[in-house]
Amino acid sequence: MHAESIKSIIRRVKRYDDVEIGPETRLTGDLRFDSMDVMDLVLTLEQQFDFTFRDEDLDLEQLDVFGHLLTTVSSYVDAK
Repeated sequence: MHAESIKSIIRRVKRYDDVEIGPETRLTGDLRFDSMDVMDLVLTLEQQFDFTFRDEDLDLEQLDVFGHLLTTVSSYVDAK
């Protein structure tokens, strides 16, 4: 459920129409996100799903891989 919503947000941030996003897709490598794109994504996810990332969860190494990003966001959303 969350996966498709997050993929849609990623596509919207980068203005990609039909890019394939899988569990191992890297935002900065495969999708060419820069630091501003990552910041935009984080803020959009927080707003869309009504939560705030804890500082320790804002590790780019972890958030860069879609599967890890999905797990992190889902943990916040499912905890509500």
